[in-house]
Amino acid sequence: MESPNISATNLPPQEAPLAFGPFQLYAARKLLLNQGEPVRLGGRAIDLLLALVRRPGQLLSQRELVAQVWPNTIVEDSSLRVHVAALRRALRDGAEGRCYINNVPGRGYSFAACVETRDRPAPQPAAAGRRVRLSSVFGQAHDLECIAERLRAQRLVSIVGPGGVGKTTLAAAAATQAHEHFAGGVFHLDLGAIAHGQPLAQEIARVMPDGGVTRPALLVLDNCEHLIAPAAAAAERLLSAMPGLSILATSREPLLVDGEYVRRIAPLATPPAHGAAPSNPNAFPALQLFLDRAGKAGDAFELDGPNLQLAADICRRLDGLPLALEIAAASVPALGLKGLSDQLGRQQLSLVAARRHGPANQATLFACHDWSYALLPADEQLLFRRLAAFAPGFSLDAACAIANDIGMTAAQLTRALMALVSKSMLMADFHAAGTVYRLLNTARAYAVEHLHHHTARPLSLGETHVFHV
Repeated sequence: MESPNISATNLPPQEAPLAFGPFQLYAARKLLLNQGEPVRLGGRAIDLLLALVRRPGQLLSQRELVAQVWPNTIVEDSSLRVHVAALRRALRDGAEGRCYINNVPGRGYSFAACVETRDRPAPQPAAAGRRVRLSSVFGQAHDLECIAERLRAQRLVSIVGPGGVGKTTLAAAAATQAHEHFAGGVFHLDLGAIAHGQPLAQEIARVMPDGGVTRPALLVLDNCEHLIAPAAAAAERLLSAMPGLSILATSREPLLVDGEYVRRIAPLATPPAHGAAPSNPNAFPALQLFLDRAGKAGDAFELDGPNLQLAADICRRLDGLPLALEIAAASVPALGLKGLSDQLGRQQLSLVAARRHGPANQATLFACHDWSYALLPADEQLLFRRLAAFAPGFSLDAACAIANDIGMTAAQLTRALMALVSKSMLMADFHAAGTVYRLLNTARAYAVEHLHHHTARPLSLGETHVFHV
């Protein structure tokens, strides 16, 4: 486990940036700014950009670039192409007459723009902290108020929930709402862009101010789940080293650090499965969000009874997850509501094109679940797959009935099930008669796809009730 050595005295010194067009590139911080605003790029993409801008006008072979960006590592040629494409998107290469990266097919790449070193220090990270264009927070006002209030009283607050539930948006909104309490600034680090083995302490130092914080400040650690142990260790060290610092984390599971306040976020409320079309769509935040995004994606459709029924059904089948609703709404202009509803049953999680912007692990519904599933140990992956065959609600005793079948003891299965709940892969509903567990519809659809690859006889959607609600 990484044990970052973070203190107020080992942050990198200020540096003069490499400047081209509206961009400033800070090598030591691995920070790219566009007119003072941070550009979201992973560490490898920054390394690739540095290799190019340090030798402007020179043709660098693919082998040379790979050696600089992935030293002592064997990588596919496609990795370089993917990172070049990501750089071009971030730089808006080709738009408005811009030309930054030239490609000579079969030979390599060169940086086409003029690069200069500006003799001025890097801006304070408070200005470089993430500024998010906040979309409307549908149905999560109470969560937002609670998180913002906790930030004023506690030093470590974690927003926890399944992938696509809106944790990042809530964190940005809560930080904005509580910003007056943090005179020392609000700083943001997306851990989702940090690869395993990449020094977390260095990435944190890149976004924090030189010399630490002297006034109350907030650090947002976003998407912690794939680096959960290093993130927890870093949070403990930061809070100990910087008494004026508070941390707001987003993750699919808690950090499990002393003093942590965990706010679990549930999907948005959807219309009931039975009954007439909702007369007031705004009474159901999931439907409100879906209709808002579908209307912005293209020509508005008529909100008559049949269309509202279709929209309500789509919202239920997508669990009221904001990410799923936004991705699906983008397909309405091409498919229509009826076509989208049909595709949900036929193609499940791959029904729509990827989002153009945003992290890769949230580009599609499949990618969102793939990210969570890949982080599970083998026994939890096995249990997750097998739970897909259960009806939408089941008890612990029902789950334990398959323990022998999957080579687990009842105690092992119980521990694995509890871990799935903690990691937001399985929902637990508490009732007077006992606890009922359930997979979200989209999670069950994903589990079924994996179950198909691990069973001799593939299960049908009808057998597993993938979208039965």
